[in-house]
Amino acid sequence: MKKFIVFIFILSALSCELKAQQPRTIRGFTSISDQNKNKLEKRTFSFQPKGNIKDLVLNIQNISANLIIKGEDRSDIELEAEGLLGLPEKAKGLRAVSKYGEDNTEMGLNLEQIGNEVKLTGTNVKRSRQAVFTLIVPQDMGLSIEYLSWNSENLIVKTMKGGIEAQVSTANILLDQVTGPLSISSRGGNVEVIYSEVSKEAVTVLSSTSGDIDITIAESANVDFDINQTSGEIFTDLDIAFTYDKQEKEDVKLN
Repeated sequence: MKKFIVFIFILSALSCELKAQQPRTIRGFTSISDQNKNKLEKRTFSFQPKGNIKDLVLNIQNISANLIIKGEDRSDIELEAEGLLGLPEKAKGLRAVSKYGEDNTEMGLNLEQIGNEVKLTGTNVKRSRQAVFTLIVPQDMGLSIEYLSWNSENLIVKTMKGGIEAQVSTANILLDQVTGPLSISSRGGNVEVIYSEVSKEAVTVLSSTSGDIDITIAESANVDFDINQTSGEIFTDLDIAFTYDKQEKEDVKLN
């Protein structure tokens, strides 16, 4: 495998029924109680989406935790959370709700499907701020990720064949063994892409405002790079030829 590394530049190239004897209860908590702060939990949740997997898009929003997404040859979605803060005792047995929806996974997440969109939304940032979420998903479905919290740390996506769109703020993003088209935008984190296959038809657009971009592809790959650089340096061990247009844009072609 060969590398193409760009440091600090922009690169352009993814029926509730209540019985009469049951009381109605609403309890609000402004923070997790001290006695629960050190009680970390592990939970799992499974979801079976409907429809043709290749037509589906998993839309991920409002998650502030480490996030790992693994693509496999499967039809269902499996969620695993480690390091969740425990619920206050008074909240046990009650449903957790917020403006982002109901926590229907017991992980501080809401997972639902509307048409061809499977939507995963964080509903409680405080419970999940120390957590690591692992999603095992069908590898042929598309991904659309908004990972914009300034508290978010790492986003890892592995072995996906579908298209991937992602917007991140300060988190680092690793795309490992991906094949589909990519559209990745980072404000401050590093972007690393390791291709298992590269096709000219699978157009990739990567951009970073202040982070590094690291691309690894097969030496035999037949691809073109179109690079716009505002600052920083470019390093590579690829056998490439540079051409320059009137706007001094570097057009890089892999021989």
